[in-house]
Parts: sequence; structure tokens; C-alpha cells
Amino acid sequence: MQVIKLIADYRNQCDSFADTTARLIYQNLPCNEISQLLLWLNGTKIHISPDIESSLQSYFTNTSFPLWANTEKMLAGAKFFQKNRNIILHLLGVLSLPYCYAAKNGVQVLAFSKRLQKDTFQRLRETAIFTIKANSFNVANAENWKKNILKIRLLHALVRLFIWQSGKWQTAIWGEPINQEDMAGTNLTFSYIVLRGMRKLGITFSEKEADSFLHLWNVIGFLMGVNMELLPSSLREAYWLDKKIASTQFAESQEGKALTQALIETFYKYLPARFLADWVVAEMRFLLGKEIADMLAVPEMIWNKNFLTENLVLQFNKWIINSQKIAVS
Repeated sequence: MQVIKLIADYRNQCDSFADTTARLIYQNLPCNEISQLLLWLNGTKIHISPDIESSLQSYFTNTSFPLWANTEKMLAGAKFFQKNRNIILHLLGVLSLPYCYAAKNGVQVLAFSKRLQKDTFQRLRETAIFTIKANSFNVANAENWKKNILKIRLLHALVRLFIWQSGKWQTAIWGEPINQEDMAGTNLTFSYIVLRGMRKLGITFSEKEADSFLHLWNVIGFLMGVNMELLPSSLREAYWLDKKIASTQFAESQEGKALTQALIETFYKYLPARFLADWVVAEMRFLLGKEIADMLAVPEMIWNKNFLTENLVLQFNKWIINSQKIAVS
């Protein structure tokens, strides 16, 4: 993937197609209807005014599946998710999200509204719902599946517009809000980083399964507006793209630490026992690795100081997975 040599150029590129639609919405809808639209786009609200939905018809219909989309691989990718659904959703919270927080410039968007710090659980819930929908591709419902992804794409464009209009965004330092590099990095956290986390926990899967899962998320990324040059066609390309983004963007920041702390506090608030939250924090540190965990100020639990740490986490997750399989059957 030669394009990663020019990755910095993508920090100043956004998503012109969705941005155009966002501007039209802002110009033509009153504030109260925009608020309702935002709730519909993020999945909180099931229905929206027929007039508003009708005005968005061209946005939803003018985006087609990429010609290279392989239905068989997409179905296999969705099957892989269903097979590993619980552990993937778990990794979303203990690995994918904090991994995003390590990007010093990209994290500024997440910190901008302060919502992730104030309402972390609800944001986790919304992200989990999107993840489930995105990984639930099937041929019979392909158009509705595509629409759910395009809704999040438009939501991002509206957020980008609001940030631009705030006058507080520092483009010269951070790049454009929700830019192509950050979008590509986020797409990796839902696909390649999840696969890497599963392997670190000792969860086995075939190369064919991994390739199908990556392909499904490449299609999702395309529909989300990610430039095709930033969609890795193999795990090897995904590795190098992730490495390039991390080497230029990952650094200590107060925003990254604050979001990580809010996430950890959510574990302590909602898990039924403190020792379980302690364990999850230890697992987060194990999965992120010392360098990134220190960058995010993930606390070092007693298990992290024990030479059995990795084996304990691995065995605990295997027990969870085996229990889930028994429950399902």
C-alpha cells in the first residue's frame, strides 16, 4: 500500500458527498427538526418525519455498493461476527475505543462535545448497536443494511459541520475534523484491531475468516466515505496502515486520558462487582500493550505485576467464550 507514504495528506480531506448533504440540511431544516434528525441517524429515534426522510432520498440512493464488493465474503464476514459476537463487542470496549483515544489529534473530535465523558454508557450502547447492525449483512436486507451505514456517515458529516461552525476547531494543528486518516484508523479498530485482540487472547480463527471479516469492513468503510486507497485489501496491508497511523498520530494527550478514565469509570459503575472491573482494566492494559496503556494512563492493576497475568486473562476469556457457546446451544 504505497499510499501510506502520503498518509498526512489525508488529514486535510473529509467527505465531500456527505458534507454537501449536511449543508443542505442545515440550510433547509429548523433547529428542532435537525435535533430529531440527529436522534434518527444515531438510532435513538426509530421514525422521522416522512418529509425529512423524503428529502434525503437522493443521498441514500446515490451511493451504491462498490463494484469489488464480494457478497460471499461479506456473508462470511457477518457469519464470523455472529460466531464471535460477544467477544467482539467486549473487545470494542476494552480495546477498540481506547485504541482510538490514543490518537492525539483525532481524539479532539471525540472530546469536543464532552458527551463521551458525561454520557459514556449511552455512547457505548450506541456504538454497540451500530456494530451489531454493520456486522449483520444479509442479501435480503442489503439495501436497509446500506442505509443504516449511510445514516452514520451523514451523522458524522453533520457533526463535522457543527464543529466547523463553532469557530473553535484548530485545523492547522489537528487537521480537519473526522478526516480521511481518522476515518481509516477508526475503520481499522472495528476490523483489524479486533482480529489482533482476538489473537492476543488466544482465540483461533482461519485466515479465510479474517479475510472475510476485513472485506466486510472494507465495504462498510467505503459506504462510510473512506477513500478506497485507505481500505487495506489484506491483513498485511492493514498491519502497515495501522502502523503508519499509530507512528504519526499516537501520543499522550489530556483528552485521550480523560476519555479513557470516563470509560474505566463506566466499568466500575455498571459491572456487578469491583473485582470484575479491576479485571477488565487489567485486560485493557494487556490488550493495548504497555506503551499505549501508559499513554492513556490506564492504571496498573495487581494482575499486571504478576508473571501469570497473560495466562490469567487468556484463560478467563476462554472460560467466558466456552460459557457463551454452551448457553447458545
